[in-house]
Amino acid sequence: MRRIISLIATVLAVCLVVLGLACGDNPPNGPDKKIPEISSFIAQPQDIDPGSQTTLSWRTLRTDSLWLLPLDTILLPGENDSGSIAVNLEYPTTYSLVAYNTYGVDSASVSVTMFSAAAEIIDVAFFPLRVVADQTSTLSWKTIRADSLVIDQGVGRVDDPDLGNVIISPVQGAWYRVIAYSVYGNDTAMIWLTLSSRSAIEPLNGLYFKGIMEDSTTHLPMQFAVVDDSGHYLINQQIQLSLVAGDGSLDPRSILTDSTGVTEFTYGFTGNYNRALIRLNITGIPSVYADIRTDALVPGAYGQTQYILFDDTYEQVVAFNGQPASVDTYEGHSIMYVNYESTLGVVVMLYDRDQDRQLYDTSSVYGVIVNTSYQGQTNTTPPIGVGSSLADLRAVWGDPSRLYYEEPRPAIVIGYDSIFTTFYGHWEIGMTDTLVEEIHFIEPLIVK
Repeated sequence: MRRIISLIATVLAVCLVVLGLACGDNPPNGPDKKIPEISSFIAQPQDIDPGSQTTLSWRTLRTDSLWLLPLDTILLPGENDSGSIAVNLEYPTTYSLVAYNTYGVDSASVSVTMFSAAAEIIDVAFFPLRVVADQTSTLSWKTIRADSLVIDQGVGRVDDPDLGNVIISPVQGAWYRVIAYSVYGNDTAMIWLTLSSRSAIEPLNGLYFKGIMEDSTTHLPMQFAVVDDSGHYLINQQIQLSLVAGDGSLDPRSILTDSTGVTEFTYGFTGNYNRALIRLNITGIPSVYADIRTDALVPGAYGQTQYILFDDTYEQVVAFNGQPASVDTYEGHSIMYVNYESTLGVVVMLYDRDQDRQLYDTSSVYGVIVNTSYQGQTNTTPPIGVGSSLADLRAVWGDPSRLYYEEPRPAIVIGYDSIFTTFYGHWEIGMTDTLVEEIHFIEPLIVK
């Protein structure tokens, strides 16, 4: 059918050229000598269903005869130079009307469409919409009434125009044009695929996490994302995990960002080490480190208490424990006291070496004091903490290296620095109940 229409249109074009040349020999138009004029040529309705009927109507002036294409029908002008004809159509068609008289020719066209039966793109999507140079994206589509489907950017014609997908390996960000074809009409959709560069591994809820011995659950999920240079989360990004410090269980050893661009992992404190430092790495961008600690009271070479280590900075102390109630200073002292006593039963001592009474994020921990409201204990048998007895201390560590009364009595000091060579501390024990009231950890606690 379309070949027939094309042939007739070609014949019409030739005829119009011939007629136009002939008209060139006609004398100039005078008051009574004018070429014909088609004042209107319409189809009603102009958009129909396949097999339905439309009416072609026209109005002309000074017409001797009319030629209707592609019906190849000669028509008389009709009464008042107007007329109409009803036609049934199976395919969209463009009709041409040519008007003749002795002095020349005029023509007009009207197209009858069938958009209700045209090809329609229901959905077209990239997943993911952002990829990096070594990744691919899947372009999927869904159409109805399509005879064929073509995608530009070198993809070409696809096998299944109705439903399918194709893998794209982009070399740059680009628009992709999807065209669904049908003899009744076409449809076009455009979709952009972004080519990104990885910029950073972004922690979504911090880098410091509180854990519990024999448990892989932290107080916050350890969630991370990979972002591009525009700050967008990238999906299907693999992050390698490695255990820098710790003797527990890291699961898994690599993680993949999900359809929202987020991933997470767990670490179980299954050993005796109460701290884990985990490196997250993707080649080509800076690594980040997740620091996970328990609340155990640990004297000795790898000591900690209230999630604090003796090589920590003030920034790390606040990251684990929040803002202190106060920071106390004393004239002429090189130590500042970060006070959590009312909430945690903890006072952290930090260096103030220049004695300017200013605390900085990089100020380092000198020691920690815990008092009667502190809940942490050692992982020993029996566990040692505030409230332990002198007998408990001797059961775990034997006789102390120092044992003496401190004024004003009834305080007593017990030192175990001879057993923990990098540890110095003292317990203040009341004379009547012989229970630990305070524990002082003083640097050096960690071998450096």
